Amino acid sequence: MLEGLRAALPGVEVIHVAGSAMEGDECGGASQALEAARASDAVVLCIGEPKTWSGEAASRTEIALPRGQQTLCDTLLQSGKPVTTVIFSGRPLAIPDIIARSAAVLAAWFPGAQAGHALADILTGRDEPTGRLAITWPRSVGQIPI
Repeated sequence: MLEGLRAALPGVEVIHVAGSAMEGDECGGASQALEAARASDAVVLCIGEPKTWSGEAASRTEIALPRGQQTLCDTLLQSGKPVTTVIFSGRPLAIPDIIARSAAVLAAWFPGAQAGHALADILTGRDEPTGRLAITWPRSVGQIPI
């Protein structure tokens, strides 16, 4: 993502802060991420789940973000800056508050090697995504099966 954004926006300073690990409850980079967000015009927040959390033999009772990532999201969504949230997951996640509070949301799923460049093209408006599949995004686990 970072490489793609920097390539797509050569005249723009793109600041990167690793706010939270993909798994776990710790969010050691939240304060640095908030500081960077306040110094920026906009925020691209990349969140999601590890590939091992979805697919065959990977059922979970919760389809939410790990607590560390949720903490990071809550912190950045209070920054006062427009936040575009990019979600990397193998299934829809029950994150209604994040979706409601983000300026824009892009479900990237688990993309390939050129994902950063492709997603940067979408985020900058250089390209328009054309793969539109009907999918229901649950508000909570209690809605499943839909």
